[in-house]
Amino acid sequence: MIRRIRGNVPWFIASLALAFMVWVVATLQVDPIRVTVFNNVPIQLIENDAMIITNRTSLRRMVAVEVRARQSTIERMTPEDLTVRADLSNYNAGTHAVPLQVSTARQATVDTRPAQLTVTLEQRQARQKPVVVEIIGEPPPGYQRGEPQLGQTQVLVTGTLAQVDRVDRIRATVDLSEERTTFSRLVGVSAVNANGTILSDVVLGADTVEVTIEIRQREDVVALPIRPQIDFESLADGYVVRLETYTPQTATLRGSAAALALLPDLLDTATIDLTDRTESFTINVPVRLPDALANGEVTLLEGQTITVDIVIEARISQVQLDDIEVTVTGTVGSVRVIPSLVTVLVTGPQPLIDTLTADEIVVTVDVTQLAPGTYDLQPVVTVSFGTDEPDEIRVIPSTVGVIISAVEP
Repeated sequence: MIRRIRGNVPWFIASLALAFMVWVVATLQVDPIRVTVFNNVPIQLIENDAMIITNRTSLRRMVAVEVRARQSTIERMTPEDLTVRADLSNYNAGTHAVPLQVSTARQATVDTRPAQLTVTLEQRQARQKPVVVEIIGEPPPGYQRGEPQLGQTQVLVTGTLAQVDRVDRIRATVDLSEERTTFSRLVGVSAVNANGTILSDVVLGADTVEVTIEIRQREDVVALPIRPQIDFESLADGYVVRLETYTPQTATLRGSAAALALLPDLLDTATIDLTDRTESFTINVPVRLPDALANGEVTLLEGQTITVDIVIEARISQVQLDDIEVTVTGTVGSVRVIPSLVTVLVTGPQPLIDTLTADEIVVTVDVTQLAPGTYDLQPVVTVSFGTDEPDEIRVIPSTVGVIISAVEP
C-alpha cells in the first residue's frame, strides 16, 4: 500500500504543477501584466537644514515613473498613488548624484526615469548685518527732522557664504515728504550690496524694523490756513455757485519772530471774478500777504498759488403756461377734444425758463388708426428749447377726452 502511494507521488506533483501552470496561464489571459508610465510625478526633497541647495532653480521638479503591474491594478492607479523622494539629509557640501526613491501602496513594480537627481549643496551661513535708514524725501518746507532711531540695529541674514558676503547692509527706505509730525512705524527692509542693488537670494530674519524720526516745525516758520476769495456778486442771474475744493489749504511762511507775529490767523487769495461764468471751472490764484509784510520780511515757502475748483449750476425754476391749445394729428374726420385748452408746467434751468413763451409749446394728441368713438388720451408736449432740455414737463389735466365722429358718406 505504501509502495503504491509512493509510486503515485510523482504523478501527484506533476499534476499539481500542471494545474498551477494552467491557472497562471488563465489568469494572465484574463488579467495580464502591463507596463505604463506616469509622467510629471512631483519629487519630494528631504533637505538637510545645515545645507543650502545652490542649483535649486535648475533642479528637476518632476519625473516619469514606470509601473509594471496587472492590468486591473494599473486601471485603478493615479499619479497620487506614487511617491518619489530624494533624501538629502545625510549629504555634505558638494555636488551629488542622489538616487530617487519611489514607492506605492499598490501591488506593482515601480522605477523612475531618470533614476537620480544631481544636487549641489553648500554650507548654510548666518550673519548679522547692520540696518541703515535711507531717506528718499525730506520733510516739507518749514519742518526739520532728527536722526532716525531704530527698534533693532541688525538683522540676521542667512544664505551661502558667497551670498551672505555680498550683503553690505539691510536697507529701510523712508519718505518724509508728507510728514509734519514725528514718524514712528514699521518699515519694510531689504538686503542690498555695496552699490545698493537688492539681493533676493538670501533670507532675512525680519521683514520689518521699527523706525522713529522726530519731525518738528522750525521756530522761524509758521503754517497758516488759506481762504479763497470769490466775488459772488459778479455771478450772472439765474445761476448758483459753490466752492468745491482747493489745494493746498495751508501756506508755510518763514520770517523773523517779530514779522511772523504780525501775520493774521489766515491768508486770503486774489479775488476770483465770476463775470460771464456759466459753467464749472478750475483756476489757479495767488495767495496774498498783508501789505505790511509785502516787503520781503516774510517769505512764502509753500502755498504761493492754490488750485480752486468752483461749481456753477443754473438755478432750477418753473413756469406755468395756461390756455395751450391741444392739436389733433392723424385724423381725416370730425374730432372734438375736451378740454381743448390745457395748462403746461415746465421745470428747468432758470435762464431758459425765463425766456420760454407759450408760442414755443406744442401739445398734440394722435388719433391715427382710431375708430369712431370716445377715448381718454395722454397729450404729448414738445418744447422748442434749443439744445437744452427741460427737467420736467407736465400737462394739466394729464389726459383729455377725444370724441371721433364717423365720416358721413
